[in-house]
Amino acid sequence: MADTHQLCTRLIAALEDLASQEATSLAHGEWDTLVSLRKRAEPLVELLASQDPEEIDSSLRARIGAWREGRLAAERELSVRIGTVRERLEELDASRRRLARVIPAYVPRPEVESRHLAGVG
Repeated sequence: MADTHQLCTRLIAALEDLASQEATSLAHGEWDTLVSLRKRAEPLVELLASQDPEEIDSSLRARIGAWREGRLAAERELSVRIGTVRERLEELDASRRRLARVIPAYVPRPEVESRHLAGVG
């Protein structure tokens, strides 16, 4: 049991550290870093989940619960930001379509030069 407790303590400490880095990346819009940190956390989560729950004491359960709540909050924040970006992209797309409709009225069409071929020869 001591080995499991020690392993779980190290795993949750590493996950807490990654969560702190994720929060910073999210706050600064460092999306590549955020994805990288999430990928680094995956094997730790899998290893933690593979441990016998009976051997995890209440203090570790509390830390795991707090980490999970933080992760869920970060996911909600990320969803909000994704929604905001989507809305902005839709606004830009609508502006682009409006511009495409009105631009012909403001940009003169090039005059076509009529060239008459003079008799050669």
